[in-house]
Amino acid sequence: TFDGAGHTISGLYFNENRNYAGLFGLVEDGNVRNVGVTDSYICGQNYIGGICGKKSYGTIADSYNKGVVSGTGYVAGICGINYGTVENCYNTGKVTASEEYAGGICGRNYTTISNCYCMKDGNIQGIGLNDGYFNGVTAMTEERFQSGEAAYKLGKAFFQTLGADSFPVFDSTHH
Repeated sequence: TFDGAGHTISGLYFNENRNYAGLFGLVEDGNVRNVGVTDSYICGQNYIGGICGKKSYGTIADSYNKGVVSGTGYVAGICGINYGTVENCYNTGKVTASEEYAGGICGRNYTTISNCYCMKDGNIQGIGLNDGYFNGVTAMTEERFQSGEAAYKLGKAFFQTLGADSFPVFDSTHH
């Protein structure tokens, strides 16, 4: 388990013609929680995500991405391809894929995604292709993020001071 304890990581730069890139490129069996990626650029081939390129088993929870994520396919703000669980996460970073399966939260999902939010961005939806179960991937405008709606819905790990915080931030009293 990687627990970021409410910390953010900024300045990541990855630009190689390789698969499996993100804060974590490939997580076979484990959990990632309470971490944010900001002011970063992650670009690769397939299975590219702000938090994780490919996730098998386990959970990504209470995390977010505000960086740029780009690739050929299976590209997303949180997890490029998901075989585990993604919950209580958000992405406001720019996501692009030159071929297929790009999503604000997940490029391709095979299992469960719940209570996640992403910035509306042209044709990019919350999930590029869904083969699993999800009950709450919501695309929001920047104004809705600024209103505190996402912070409220994300739950106890996040808070937002209206007028001061444009997006949800970690609530250090709950870590």
